[in-house]
Amino acid sequence: MRNLRQHDNIIWLSGNLLSMSIEHSASGGEVLLRARRISLDDAPAVPVGLRGWVLGNIADSASTPTLSEESSGVDATFERWLAEWRMWAKLDQERRPFWLLYQDLQKVLQELTSRPESVELVLASGLLELSANAAGEDIRTHIISQSATVERDESSGDLLVRLSPDSAPRLEDTQLLTGLHIFDGTGSRSLQESLIDYTSPVADNIVVFLKEWAARALTTTVEVGDTASASRTGRALTPAPALVLRKRGAFALVEYYEAMIAEAEHDGTAIPLGLAQLVTPIEPEDRIAWLERTGSAATVAYAEDPLFPLPANREQGDIIERLIGDSGVVVEGPPGTGKTHTIANLVSALLAKGQRVLVTSEKSQALRVLRDKLPDEMKELCVSITDIGRGGSTELNKSVAEIATRKASFNHRASAEVVDGLNDKRNQALSRKAAITEEIRALRERETFKHPFVAQGYSGTAAEIVRDVVACGQRYEWLPAPLQSAAPSLDLPQFRQLLALASQSNPVRARRAHQTFPVIEGRLPQWPDLQRACEAAATIPAPLNPAAAELLQVLDGASPATLAEIGDRCKRLQFAVAAVRELDPAYQGVADGILSGSAAHLWSKTAKIPELLHVAAQADQHVGVRVVETEVDGRRAAVVFHELAVAMENGQEWRGRFRKSDQQKAVEELGPVPTVDGQPATSTENVRYVAEHLRALDCVRSAAAILADLGVSLTTKGSRALQVNNLHRTVSEVQTVNACVAEVRALVERLVAVGQGAPPIRGLAQAQAVAAAADAVADTDRAEQAQTYMRQLSVDIAGAFAGAVSPESQALIEAIDAADVDGISHALTGLEIARRERDEEIQLNTL
Repeated sequence: MRNLRQHDNIIWLSGNLLSMSIEHSASGGEVLLRARRISLDDAPAVPVGLRGWVLGNIADSASTPTLSEESSGVDATFERWLAEWRMWAKLDQERRPFWLLYQDLQKVLQELTSRPESVELVLASGLLELSANAAGEDIRTHIISQSATVERDESSGDLLVRLSPDSAPRLEDTQLLTGLHIFDGTGSRSLQESLIDYTSPVADNIVVFLKEWAARALTTTVEVGDTASASRTGRALTPAPALVLRKRGAFALVEYYEAMIAEAEHDGTAIPLGLAQLVTPIEPEDRIAWLERTGSAATVAYAEDPLFPLPANREQGDIIERLIGDSGVVVEGPPGTGKTHTIANLVSALLAKGQRVLVTSEKSQALRVLRDKLPDEMKELCVSITDIGRGGSTELNKSVAEIATRKASFNHRASAEVVDGLNDKRNQALSRKAAITEEIRALRERETFKHPFVAQGYSGTAAEIVRDVVACGQRYEWLPAPLQSAAPSLDLPQFRQLLALASQSNPVRARRAHQTFPVIEGRLPQWPDLQRACEAAATIPAPLNPAAAELLQVLDGASPATLAEIGDRCKRLQFAVAAVRELDPAYQGVADGILSGSAAHLWSKTAKIPELLHVAAQADQHVGVRVVETEVDGRRAAVVFHELAVAMENGQEWRGRFRKSDQQKAVEELGPVPTVDGQPATSTENVRYVAEHLRALDCVRSAAAILADLGVSLTTKGSRALQVNNLHRTVSEVQTVNACVAEVRALVERLVAVGQGAPPIRGLAQAQAVAAAADAVADTDRAEQAQTYMRQLSVDIAGAFAGAVSPESQALIEAIDAADVDGISHALTGLEIARRERDEEIQLNTL
């Protein structure tokens, strides 16, 4: 890519503060830059007495706020606040570059983590800038790069930019500039070799290399310097260091291909099967023979009793069998279908046959997942070569060290004994499997065996005999079992229990044996919930103002759902009225006029103001920070300049004395030609800036005219940006009034739908009085819901005791219906006593 704008992200490191933070002597594997976690403080709040008088964006530390000329008596307050603001601005200007750097690096880290196979981060320098006149096309790209990574310091949260281990500065001029007439690539190789002497693209003396490269690689003269400066010739080469997030290049892949081509050109070189298949079709049997000629083991040996450490189904076993007839197998399937599981089994089986296995993947995470599935004895023997920038170097060192340790301590005799022992265990397991399989077969056979006559009416399979016995169970259940016994019917503890129960029995308790007490614990709520329901049912709303009391009268008999809805609307109305109360008194008067109907028509015109704000904001944004000075304004001036801008954008030019267009003549009739940043507005671009400037001012004046009829003031003085900002604040205030009116109308409409009428709301005061009923409505709603809940609970409990009425159950039903928490407690205690007496009488009868 010959233009930096085509890259995913660029973080410039050439600012004074950022440049001081760079470790210019860093080399591969070392930290280049540490971005510390920095928080920014908010600008000091504008005092209440200054609100509306402070001009400018106080959150912009680069632009000092000013005091409106229309203010009075607040100069001292403004000076005190401004001194505090300047202290904040100075600190913000010092910290913001580092805060922005941290945010940018955070985004880069997320991209590298989510798309490691697609993007890479490089440290770049040597910014070559050539105009189209010099090179045939606009060139703005770095010619030197070095791979880098971003990692997080878990102890501090800082972000570290580290040059990738074993990496070095790389000259990319051939890949970037080949094909341009200004580039001579004959010396690129020697220049790359000389670049090895530099530790990184930001080494202190990198400018020396850039001058050498410009002299040898370019056929045109460029300005080489330490810092970027405007070049009148359109030819410049500066360090301009930056971190560039870009799509992964194919530089390394090209080098691999070139090495393969060079190797294949040698006579007698054995061509790998995979490479040969790229240029000529080869049948499966020929591929197998090719592999065996190059030293691979016979594929038929792979499928003989494979050793799979993980569970495997038939389909997974078929994969290794298919390798008998071909050199490879393609396994496809969506995530979660067992592909990695199958590969782990195949790797283990091939290693058990003495084979070496190479596993490749586009993503390093897939290799880590596969290694985790291997048996523990094999994990550390895997030479894991993954992403060097994300811990791969550590994994590789650990793997090689473990293999070296195992080899140094390897004992052939001891290992042979372990292998023999494991083979014995496996053979025993296979024998046990065969025996269990035979036992299962025998059990299946016995299940289907038909028995001859066993007893009168019983024959067939075991299952058929059991079904016949169960079917006759009710017919013979009167027989005591066992039929004969030498022991007495009661033992000593049972007899003692009989005496105790008989001594406390009486005729009243005896009737308990015929009463039923269904279990109702699951039907009743938890005791704290039941207490709260009883308390809510007895709630009486607090005293209200007349308007709120009238509202409750309208809601008398309304459903709980309706009460909940009205209460919610009253709450929203409270917040809406409070928001209007915080506005200028003029808006409060407008709200009263809307609600009373006296200002409805005038207020409807304010619907045009948001569109005016949209047009004014777009126009102001188009002009930006440019200074437009003009002695004319108004609707006609805006239209005339717009028509001239359109004409010039379509090809017309600003002319001197002769052949002037009609649009130019109309502009000149207005008066002196406006200026943009001190230059006469005679170019297409400047005429458009003047047109947009006048359009923004015209929108503000149109909005001010609408609001003036309502008694609301919108200032049309000050800068264009200030007027547009005031219009933006006015739109927000208009929306606040609209929201309040909408809440009033929605509440009134709902109240009319509920009852015969609704309290009149003709102003903010009446709206506030009605909204005050929100809590009372909520209390009434809770009481209605609680009473309904208790009545329904009473019905449910009565249904549970249907057909089993007792004095205790009747007392419980009445207490629940009355929401009497003490009565419920006493009734539950009596019910528990009655149930215990019933159980004791039943046990007495049983004994």
